[in-house]
Amino acid sequence: PVIAESAFVHPSALFKEENRTVVSLPIQNASSNKEPHSQTVIRCRYRLVRIGELLLLFDQATPEWQDAAMAKLFFADIYFALFNKKYEYWIDMQFDWPPLKNFPNANDKAVIQQSLTMFVEAQITQPPCKWVLLFGESSAKYLLDTPLPIGDTHFFAELPVLMLDSYQQYWLSPHKKVLL
Repeated sequence: PVIAESAFVHPSALFKEENRTVVSLPIQNASSNKEPHSQTVIRCRYRLVRIGELLLLFDQATPEWQDAAMAKLFFADIYFALFNKKYEYWIDMQFDWPPLKNFPNANDKAVIQQSLTMFVEAQITQPPCKWVLLFGESSAKYLLDTPLPIGDTHFFAELPVLMLDSYQQYWLSPHKKVLL
């Protein structure tokens, strides 16, 4: 099996509605004698957590939290601080790049950005989201057109985006949790 040469990926192919979502793209059968690319492939993993009207985005090397219960409490506290209420639902998602081994456009930054943008836009539309928090500078690498300094805000799909320190920094420095 060979992956289709198209760089465009329809949003419906990027996720499944479940408690945890891993990005997967459809494979199409085609005959080809092309050899796989021998160059280094760009790899990234983003963790997305949708808590009510809030979307959190992390650049995360592993698919699991070190302490899931503490992370959930921390995010619930952030939600309460922003909206002065408890969250109604929690959805945990993951975006892996490249989506498949030997993906033909795995090193094309425009394709990565387009795929991640479509995936995030699908997560913030239904139900409507009010804020996006990016944890760590690398979380914005393929989502925003320009780097965003820590503490600055930007707009993505007409929503305010706040750039924060990496998730690990808030665990290492309890005073940062208070400042957040």
